[in-house]
Amino acid sequence: MPKFPKIDWLKDVDVEYKPLCSESLMDCFRCRNKALEPDRQEGDCNFYECKSCGRKYCQQKRLELCDAWPCPLGIVLYGMIFENDPVSKASAHADYVLKENDAAMIKAICEDIELELASPSQKIRDIVNCIASEEALREFLEIVAQRLRTSLQSC
Repeated sequence: MPKFPKIDWLKDVDVEYKPLCSESLMDCFRCRNKALEPDRQEGDCNFYECKSCGRKYCQQKRLELCDAWPCPLGIVLYGMIFENDPVSKASAHADYVLKENDAAMIKAICEDIELELASPSQKIRDIVNCIASEEALREFLEIVAQRLRTSLQSC
């Protein structure tokens, strides 16, 4: 059997953590404190955590900082990854979210959607890499939040 040379595959690999995010983007979207700290790196994704409120964020190469999966917005958007027209599916998807989640999660989802829509802080399509436009996804979230909130109030 031939002998193969031993190769140190990692000797030329830069394993040092290199944040993709500039210092000017290090404010937490929710509590607004400058408390984001690097958490870990997986492939071309850098993860951050707010040391003030505990929110987790992700930044993929060539994309902006956004909420890290799993997050309330991501849970709602996940079913729309490959939808070109999420608005047409909003009511049915809201019903699915109601069926699959408890009241506490639905309340958290509503609060996150309402906060993001009132004060946009990220490209929501980047959370789960949706193909729909940012505008269509925001309209979708507005419809979903209204339906979820109505359902919560009727309980």
